[in-house]
Amino acid sequence: QQLASPWRKIIIWTNPLSIERQEYSARTRADFQTSTCQLSTRVSLLTFIFCTSALPKMRTRVAVVLTFLGILGSVLAQQQCITSAESDDDIFEVKPEQEFSTVFKVFYPGDSTKSISIYNADGTDLYGEAQDGIGGERKFFFRQCGSDLQPPSDAFPGFNVELPVEYIVVSSTTQIGQLMVLNKIDTVAVYIGNVEWVTDQCFADRTIDATEVQYTSDQILVYKDQTAFADALEDPLNINRARLDELLGSKRMLGLGPLGEGWGGDERFVTNEDQSGLIPHIPVYASKEKSGKAIFEWNEFYGALFNLEKESRRVTLIKEKRWDCIANKVEKKWNEAIFEDAKPKVCWAYYLADDYGYGSPGWVWGNQCQGKPDTDDYYCKLADVCHATLGTGPGNAWSENIIDHETTATMFEDCYAIIYSSYYRNIADPVENEDETRKMGRAKALSVLQNTEAWRNGQVYDVTYSGSSNWHENRIIHYDRLLEDFCEVAERHSKHKFYKRLFLRMLGPLIEEEGKDDECIKISVTDSATGRRLETNCNTIATQQQCHKPEYAECKRRTAMCQLQKQCINKIFLLKYKESNTSKQKRIRCNRIRNRKGLVLRKKKFTCNNKLIARNCAKRCGECCPQLG
Repeated sequence: QQLASPWRKIIIWTNPLSIERQEYSARTRADFQTSTCQLSTRVSLLTFIFCTSALPKMRTRVAVVLTFLGILGSVLAQQQCITSAESDDDIFEVKPEQEFSTVFKVFYPGDSTKSISIYNADGTDLYGEAQDGIGGERKFFFRQCGSDLQPPSDAFPGFNVELPVEYIVVSSTTQIGQLMVLNKIDTVAVYIGNVEWVTDQCFADRTIDATEVQYTSDQILVYKDQTAFADALEDPLNINRARLDELLGSKRMLGLGPLGEGWGGDERFVTNEDQSGLIPHIPVYASKEKSGKAIFEWNEFYGALFNLEKESRRVTLIKEKRWDCIANKVEKKWNEAIFEDAKPKVCWAYYLADDYGYGSPGWVWGNQCQGKPDTDDYYCKLADVCHATLGTGPGNAWSENIIDHETTATMFEDCYAIIYSSYYRNIADPVENEDETRKMGRAKALSVLQNTEAWRNGQVYDVTYSGSSNWHENRIIHYDRLLEDFCEVAERHSKHKFYKRLFLRMLGPLIEEEGKDDECIKISVTDSATGRRLETNCNTIATQQQCHKPEYAECKRRTAMCQLQKQCINKIFLLKYKESNTSKQKRIRCNRIRNRKGLVLRKKKFTCNNKLIARNCAKRCGECCPQLG
């Protein structure tokens, strides 16, 4: 206990995974304290000897090295197979407990196994449709490769997957972002869906049409739907039979479902009573969560699959802390009565042009907010934190909130801002072979939207500011940025000239260009092999080691510059003003800032008139940061 506090600091400062070393919460400190206590006996004993020695400098240096090696050794051990004799050993050092999720939970019995329980109290599939056999709790048993422990009696029958998972079958673009956060996108072996819906170009570059192209190396087999994938698995003469047999023969292959459920589900992927289907898979019901924190907490679910609990816990805490920081700033301004007007009304709706029943075509409004965090959808929490009122439909399911044009036009009248929670081109652009009825409905919807006061005031937004598919792929990852976007739309944000929205794109009367909000996020490049133009995610490219094509060099350079600019901006807003003895002006010094690439900002002195607000001083300070603009 006496060594707990200093050793927590030593571990944090020597851990290369700790990005925000100087700002760790009580929960983070507790995690790292647990990590200290769970080092191997030999390393702990040597550490204690050096801590109690009479050589302070040598003690510190050697202790830091031993601690770092102990942590590194424990991480590496979790990525290797064990022997049957080690089956009863507790090999999982960090065991995070889910705080916000109500749909999944990871259990650690204290040996080389773990279980992931999926809870589905309403017994509906991912699309809200009732389905027999998928209600209640399903416990999926995992064991470290090499372990001979058997699943408990309450485990889901027929499920047998070893850790760490080596091959992943992805069935939704929302799963791609979570894998990217953990740098495990290279484990994806099969993708079920349309590649055009994928934002990450590194992922798309690895894909091949599995029905026409034969697998060679490090490629992702793509099937348009579950039926096509099931057909391939059962076809003995399939063009990619060798690769499919390799995947099926591995005990470390896992499908991320739900497979066999809902629209487009193939019954050959059995999930109702046991796992006797074609491949082992586990339902991913992140969309059933009711808050951004709970949805992102599924990163700990993915971390458990790869024995990366420590890393997933770290990024989860960082995201939670950033959300809380934004919320606290808005709350402080509200309490200080900085906001002049009452809570603005932000309406959440989009037009469904096709007939899916339940009164469609029509306007689909958000589900009603009832002030219950456990049942309200995530956008209700956005409005609550930003001190805004959310305009929604009268029901609690999308099928209950489809409203006609005339009623929608009336509901839009008192909306300060409108978030068109789909793609604006759905009503602005025609589709191939469109019939006259659909065309007339789309034209009417466009007229309803453009005749609102919010449109005339430039307060109508859709969700395509960083790309057509990025909303679905990365919204759950950057839920803190979505909060910033929403607060800015509701005029509840501490705006500064450097902030740019990530998801919400302004529509009327001046329409911002889709998918080109910031070169630090999106950039168009030319593929050296095909010559075609690509729009890709700079932040993703810069972190994917497998992408070394020449066309990404500019993207990486701009990303590095973006990071440098952000550091400069953060430094500017933390500057302390020093009063001069000879004048009323305040002097500011921009210190040297070095980023990971080794780029350095030069020193420069200048003065800011004391009547200027901080962001104008930041503009002057931009002279210290040549690329700040």
